[in-house]
Formats: sequence, structure tokens, C-alpha cells
Amino acid sequence: MENVVFTQLSIPEVRQLFRQELEQFFKERPPVPPFSLINIENYYTRKITAKKLKISLPTLDDYTRRGIIRGCRVGRRVLYRPEDVDAALKEINSVKYQRG
Repeated sequence: MENVVFTQLSIPEVRQLFRQELEQFFKERPPVPPFSLINIENYYTRKITAKKLKISLPTLDDYTRRGIIRGCRVGRRVLYRPEDVDAALKEINSVKYQRG
């Protein structure tokens, strides 16, 4: 078990410690490209994705929530990468029913 040490810190000292921790956190994170650099023309909309998969929009929403297909939220929209749609199509295994 770790030893816990309680000390009194002034408000400026707490701010300085907090600032150092935040700077360290953001230095370790990879940079995220700004929204303007993301080319959303290469993404599928919900309607196009549902047509490609031949499913309804509520089913697509359910699959996205369950993690069967991966969606990307861009603002209020949900878009799908073509690679993710193709991967979802490949993962579906058809089951043949045999009489037993």
C-alpha cells in the first residue's frame, strides 16, 4: 500500500501542478487533424451505408451501437468509412441450416 502524504498547498501552487499535468498529458497525445483537413467526401452517409448493406436505417443504428459496424461522428452526423463497411460485410458469416 502506498503512503499518503497530506500537505498544504497555496492556490498558485495547485494551479502550477495542474498546469504541468495538463501539459504532460497533451504532449503524450498524438495530434488530431483539424476538421477542415478531414475529407468527408470519402465517407458514406447513413443512407448510402444502409443501401450498400441492404438494411434499414434503424438496423444500421442498432449495428453501430452494438459495434458490428464502426461509425464516425462528425458534428451531429454519423459517417462510415468505406473500409469499415467492407470489413462489416466480410465479417458476416452465413449459416446454412441442415436437416439433422
